[in-house]
Amino acid sequence: MDFFTKLCTLTSTSGSDAKQQQKQVPPPKITGSPELIAQYVYNDILAVKTQIKKYNEVTGILASNNLYYKLFKLVESDHSKDLDDLKKKFEYDITSTQYKRQLVQLYKSQLNDYSNLLDIFKNNYNHGIFESNIVKYRKSSIRSRTSSVNEGFKNNHNNNINDQASSIFSVPSIDSSSSSISNFSISNSPKLMSRKSSLKKVCEEETDYDVITDEAPDTLLDPISFSLFSDPVITPSGITYEKSHLIDHLNKTGKFDPLTRTPLYENQLYPNLVVKDTVEEYIRIKEEELSQRG
Repeated sequence: MDFFTKLCTLTSTSGSDAKQQQKQVPPPKITGSPELIAQYVYNDILAVKTQIKKYNEVTGILASNNLYYKLFKLVESDHSKDLDDLKKKFEYDITSTQYKRQLVQLYKSQLNDYSNLLDIFKNNYNHGIFESNIVKYRKSSIRSRTSSVNEGFKNNHNNNINDQASSIFSVPSIDSSSSSISNFSISNSPKLMSRKSSLKKVCEEETDYDVITDEAPDTLLDPISFSLFSDPVITPSGITYEKSHLIDHLNKTGKFDPLTRTPLYENQLYPNLVVKDTVEEYIRIKEEELSQRG
């Protein structure tokens, strides 16, 4: 798998991927009549719908995203229609054993739909937080560097003014052989030279690692340190962190995900080998590019 294929895979990573990496605990097996099983499954549907409602209360995802709202309403509408069709099929004889068996299968399908919908909401919201965090960092980094360069320009400009002020009352140098003021080249203008010097200094201070990090895709940056991943781990929320930074957060700040604020413990973390391999490939490609530039 090449670098760009891996990168595309990363952008589609979801919370469900994290769940698949965790130990699968089989649900308790329910035995009994079709009517009893149908009631158990229906209760699970209500529980998931309650989770969706609470998640919406916290995030406002259904109110802020018209597509998700329509998707949720479409699922509800389809489920209501499917139930009506099933009743019509058995001529509204809901006491029929065959009807109750098919009702169990219908409820299981609906439970799966609502569970997938909840995963979609959580995944998109969580990754939205991740992307927003990275964007804020990049903007802050640009402002910091711009401020640094401008400060360098300002200091050099002030030095030039002071130099000019001290030479106002001095006599211009005269070339004794030609009795004329020495020629002045515009390319050697103090103002221009000072700007070149400041810019060169800033560029020299930027290491190859800075360049590699600045040009890295957001999916390869740790949302805590904003540096490239070295030992990435994924959480149940589907967000990847640098292991050492995340564990430090869990030990010093609290047992919760830094971005989603959901409860989180160290034994819930799993290595994200796809990200690790992609980072290594990305660094190799960028190092080759930098060596060619040099």
